[in-house]
Amino acid sequence: MPRAEKVAEVQHLADRLGRAQGTVLVSFQGLTVAQATRLRTQVRSQGLEFRVVKNTLLKRAADQAGVSGLDPFLTGTTGVLFGFADPIEPARLVADFRREVKEVQAKAGIIDGRVLGEDDMRRVASLPSRTVLLAQLAGTLQAPLSRMAGNLQAPISRLAIGLGQLAAKSAA
Repeated sequence: MPRAEKVAEVQHLADRLGRAQGTVLVSFQGLTVAQATRLRTQVRSQGLEFRVVKNTLLKRAADQAGVSGLDPFLTGTTGVLFGFADPIEPARLVADFRREVKEVQAKAGIIDGRVLGEDDMRRVASLPSRTVLLAQLAGTLQAPLSRMAGNLQAPISRLAIGLGQLAAKSAA
């Protein structure tokens, strides 16, 4: 590849690394063409981006983007999954795909500029999605208020029930 194309590729990768909420480096050696096609289809359907990259170019792009600590993971074949909306989505996709195809392996990941190893990526992939976490937080915050509203409403309900029973008794 001519030098200008390499420079453009490094710029493109550095831009993606800077903008991505979550990034996963994947080893995919031993994948069949059908499996690779299925992986790319799943990546596109999730709104993610997947690129097969040269390790030297990715190292330079990481240096430009201010990401350090990737060097030990830049060996063998490397594919990069970029997630721009949800930082956990790329890790979850790789974990789900790995259940079907054992050849795919998450080497490392980058979330908020921090490089995470394979074990950390497995833990991150097991986390619920952002929307589920926000719903759980909202439920946790709402529970005491709901309980308080029920407790405040209980005496009024009991009074209304008692008055209704008294009215039914006096009518009979």
